[in-house]
Amino acid sequence: MKYLSKPDRNHAHIRDGLRELGFSVADTQKVGGGFPDLVVGRWGLSVLVEVKWPGESLTPSEIRWWSEWTGAGIPEANYIDDVLCWFMDYGTNAEAAQIAKMRDGLLAREWQKYAEMEG
Repeated sequence: MKYLSKPDRNHAHIRDGLRELGFSVADTQKVGGGFPDLVVGRWGLSVLVEVKWPGESLTPSEIRWWSEWTGAGIPEANYIDDVLCWFMDYGTNAEAAQIAKMRDGLLAREWQKYAEMEG
């Protein structure tokens, strides 16, 4: 039986937060078959992102999908910062510096938002 899974509690927060920071984000959560939840782009770089609530594990179909994927990806992004760090690692120094500025204040707001979602 095929069914569509529900998005993780932090899915919209990560998707919308990245968009607010100027990233291109395609929401692919409903594709199914273990395909990642988001395709995120900026500065000519693209990465596939599987959103997971902290402590949650990949499903069997997600594990299978990631085991066969040879492109860029973040198999378990719990926070916006997981995606920002990927772009810092693979972007130019100037792009990394721009992301570092974005991160100022973001982490505190993100932790507060997660505390609200837990409650």
